Amino acid sequence: MKRHQKGTRLILLGLCLILLGGCVDADMHVTIHKDGSGIYKLQVLTNPLVEEELNPLKEKLKEKGYQIKSLKKGEQLGWIAEKKVDNIAAEPPTEDFENMTPQGKSATALPFIEDMNKGPIKVESQLFHILIHFKTDVDLKGMVTDDPFGQVFLDKMNLRLKMTLPIAAKDHNADEVSEDGKTLTWNLKPGEVNPVKIDVELPNPVGWILVIALVTVVLLILFVIWMVKRSRKKKAQR
Repeated sequence: MKRHQKGTRLILLGLCLILLGGCVDADMHVTIHKDGSGIYKLQVLTNPLVEEELNPLKEKLKEKGYQIKSLKKGEQLGWIAEKKVDNIAAEPPTEDFENMTPQGKSATALPFIEDMNKGPIKVESQLFHILIHFKTDVDLKGMVTDDPFGQVFLDKMNLRLKMTLPIAAKDHNADEVSEDGKTLTWNLKPGEVNPVKIDVELPNPVGWILVIALVTVVLLILFVIWMVKRSRKKKAQR
């Protein structure tokens, strides 16, 4: 009898693995333009059996001004939510996802960065360059469960955070980088704190202007000195 029960549990577990295979693929992509505008895009693909569980999240995104498009890839169904903003600083993506927790089986299916608006950016001005340090943690420690079937669901999720910058990053801890170095991708692990670090180096126009102005002044002084000496030499020759 015990052997029969054990075999039944193994069969049920196997069926769950098949049904929930590649259960949720979630990609949050933040694109930042040079003028400070940006595009927020969230793509979600899942098994048709779970898709309806994400409808509350989709409706809340619509209320936040996101345009929703249905999506189908292979046997997975889902949607893409996209929003364009004129000023990322005025409308950070974290504001759209605050208090937007999916319900049901997908209750911990998507990553949310809670601390992004609490000062993860540090700007360091140097003479010729401006260094921008971005450091935050995507805390997914809440994505744990004592239910073995629920844990199977969590283990089958693929969560990614993507960020596209106007220039290539000087340093980062991303798992993947595009060929041009501008798009960084982090593979997020449920049940863990996932650190995100980016360093960007920009030219400091003020520093360059000061140096150019200083060099110009020095050259002018040298030119004046040379002209004075030349004038005195001509007078002496006369």
